[in-house]
Amino acid sequence: MGFVRDNDEAKEIITTWFEVYNNYEDALHDLKRMFSRIYKDINKKSCVHSKSIDLEPLFDQSVANKSLMQNGTKLATSAAAAASGALLIRLNLNKTPTTIPTTTPSILASTTQKSTAEIKYNDYINFCKNKSKKYGFDLLTEIQQVLACKNIILFKAHQYDQELLKRIDAEEHATNITASIMKDTIKIDDKVYSDLTAILREVNEKTNRRNLKIQLNKLFERASEEDGKLIEVFINLLNKLPNFERLEAIGELELTTNFLDPIFSALFHDPAINKHFIWLNRQDENTGVSRPDGVMTSVPKKAESVTLGYCEVKPQDVEANGELAFADLIRLSTFSRDLLLRKENKKAISIQAIGYRVVIYFIEETFPGVTIMSEILSFNVPSTICGIAGLINKIDQLKRVRHILDTECQSRYKYPRPLTDDTKADINTKRRKSRTLSFSLL
Repeated sequence: MGFVRDNDEAKEIITTWFEVYNNYEDALHDLKRMFSRIYKDINKKSCVHSKSIDLEPLFDQSVANKSLMQNGTKLATSAAAAASGALLIRLNLNKTPTTIPTTTPSILASTTQKSTAEIKYNDYINFCKNKSKKYGFDLLTEIQQVLACKNIILFKAHQYDQELLKRIDAEEHATNITASIMKDTIKIDDKVYSDLTAILREVNEKTNRRNLKIQLNKLFERASEEDGKLIEVFINLLNKLPNFERLEAIGELELTTNFLDPIFSALFHDPAINKHFIWLNRQDENTGVSRPDGVMTSVPKKAESVTLGYCEVKPQDVEANGELAFADLIRLSTFSRDLLLRKENKKAISIQAIGYRVVIYFIEETFPGVTIMSEILSFNVPSTICGIAGLINKIDQLKRVRHILDTECQSRYKYPRPLTDDTKADINTKRRKSRTLSFSLL
C-alpha cells in the first residue's frame, strides 16, 4: 500500500474505509486483506505490504470525522462501497489504458458488492467479539453471537440475530444459499414417488412387515440407483421402528442405532464409491482432543481418509439441560470450520440430532475468515412404524442433501495436515441474570 504516501486522494479513501470500524487493529487487518485480494485479482500476483507505513493517524481522523456527523455515525454501507470502489479504481489507474479490459465496470460493481457484504459481516463479528470481552454470553439466548466470536455466521430458519439484521438482510442471504444448492430440479421420479406413497399410506402396527418389505424391494428394483437410496431409507426403518413409543426416554445409543442410522446410512454410506458414514465417538484428525459422534468421510486409500462432514447427537431428555445441546452446536460449528481450513473449496455438511429432530447444515467460507453455517433441512425421524409415511414429504429434500455431499464436498484435502485456526476470540459464556429462552435449535 505504498501509494498512500503523500497522496491526499489515497488518504481520503483509507480514512473513509476506517470509519466503519471501532478498533484500529481490526480495521488495518481487514484493509490489508481486502487490498491484497483486489491487487491479486487485477495484477495476477501477490502484493507485499510495507511495514513502514503507519495508518493510525488516518484512523484517528476517521474517528474525528464520525464524531462530527449530525447523528454521530455514517452509513457503513456507503463508506464500504465508496472505499472498496475507489481502491479498485486507484489500482486500475496504475495500469496502462491499453491493458484495461472492456468488462472493468461490471467487474468493479461485482467486487464492490462482495466487498460491502464482507465488511458488514466483519463488522458484526467484531461487535460480537467486543461484547464477549465486556459482558459474556448466555448459550441459551445468544448462541448466534457466541458462534460469531469464532467467525461463524449461523443462519437458522426464521431465527436471525437482530444485530446481524441491522447490517444485512440475513434472511435473503440464507434463502439464496438454500436455493443455489437445494436445486428443485433434483427430485425423486414421479412414478416412484406415487408408488411409494401408495405402499406406505396406511401402514400401522398391525401391518404385515414381510409383505411390506417385498413391495418395497420390488419398487427398489424398478427405481434408478439414486432413487433406490431413498427407498433404502424406508426399508431400513421398517426393520428398526417399534410398533409404539415407550413411555421411558430412549438413550443416545438406542436413538443412534434404531432411529438415526437407518436414515443416515442409506443416504451417506456408500462403500461402493469409498464413502462412509461412521459412528465415530473418538478423535478425528481435524478435531484435536474432541470426539464427534459421527463423521462422513471418503476413503480413497487404505492409509488416507478425507472428512466430508460431522454429526452430533443428543437424546430427547437433553431438554432437562438445554445447554448441552447448545454446546453440541458450538462443537459441530467449530469442527466444521476447522475442516474447511484444509479444503480448497471450503464447503462441508454437518448434522445435529436432538431426540427425533434432525437439522442439516451447509457450511461454507463465503469470504476470507467468514464462515456461514446455513440450515438447509430439518425433519422429524419417525418414532414408530405408524409414522413412517410422514417422511415421504421430505424425500426430495433428502435426495438434494445427498447430491450436495457428492458434488459440493470435496474428497481431497488442499493441505496434508490440519491447520491451526487463527481465530483468537476468547468466548466468554458466563451466565446472565436473564435466562429467558429466545432461540430454539429444533
